[in-house]
Amino acid sequence: MAERYAVTGLQTAVEVSAGEAILNLFSPGTTHRGEIYYMAFSAGGTMADQVQTVQVQRTTAVGTEGAGVVPAPVESGVPASILDGAEDHSVEPTYTAATELWENDMHIRALVQVQLQPDGHLVIPAVASNGIAARSFSANYTGGARATFHFNE
Repeated sequence: MAERYAVTGLQTAVEVSAGEAILNLFSPGTTHRGEIYYMAFSAGGTMADQVQTVQVQRTTAVGTEGAGVVPAPVESGVPASILDGAEDHSVEPTYTAATELWENDMHIRALVQVQLQPDGHLVIPAVASNGIAARSFSANYTGGARATFHFNE
């Protein structure tokens, strides 16, 4: 049975265009694939009637992270995750063109949760520095954004 992990990320200020990564989950090596089965997104700033777009897309390079985030085991007594996470980038990960896996507008007063079906998990390839990132952008909202991924490995 696959081990389950959770990783969270924060984008301190939502940008207008083309957005900034809230969370990038990536493979540092070539031995393991991860499968994201749950995602959650929310805003971290002053609540108002505004919208932000959240886009989940494949990446091929990690960029420059503001902070590394270590995935946490969902259950105790399991080994540390092989995959790695990053948040609040100063240089964005390299996004693979035309690989948007999920994209929606969300009202910033809402928590958006996405539970993926077992045959629809988002798979991170076992290729060094490849991953899946969530980024956010908005024409009006400049507060923070948060993301959570739960994944199997």
